[in-house]
Amino acid sequence: QTEVSLMLMVRSLFVLVAAHLAATSLSAQRTWNVPASEFPAAVQAAAPGDILLVSGTGSFLVGITIQKPLAIHGLPGAELNVFGGGLVIDNIPAGQSLVFQGIRTRTIDVRNCAGSVLIADVVLDALQGVDLTIDNSADVTLEGGDWRGLMNIRTSSVTLAQSFLRGKSLGRGSV
Repeated sequence: QTEVSLMLMVRSLFVLVAAHLAATSLSAQRTWNVPASEFPAAVQAAAPGDILLVSGTGSFLVGITIQKPLAIHGLPGAELNVFGGGLVIDNIPAGQSLVFQGIRTRTIDVRNCAGSVLIADVVLDALQGVDLTIDNSADVTLEGGDWRGLMNIRTSSVTLAQSFLRGKSLGRGSV
């Protein structure tokens, strides 16, 4: 009888460990290889903490909004041409972070982010108007870029690291 009890305990422990491992693997970080033309769908499908590796060129007539912590890395030549509304990074929660790196795009709008946002090695190429807007965001870093054109920075903390800042800046904030 003791042997049967011990076997039941071992079996129960095995089931608990297997359930824990299954739950852990479901919440584990996933890496996505994303053609730029499928970028909006990949952002929607990705879970917080996932990594998106973007390749090629994608053009979009409506804006793209990212509202979860992701690591988005462009492979060489990656480009997102977003015409209506631009690329928006919005509401990244405190204690979480978003990385947007190595992608050519027209405009970036960072707003209402209590968490950290790193924009690195990005080329902004707005046809007209504001290239970069940062509004009401606690911790934004612009790294490794040659930031040209019109910038609108309001009520935000922005750090420039290994970058050149050229052009005009509107609004208030710490740069």
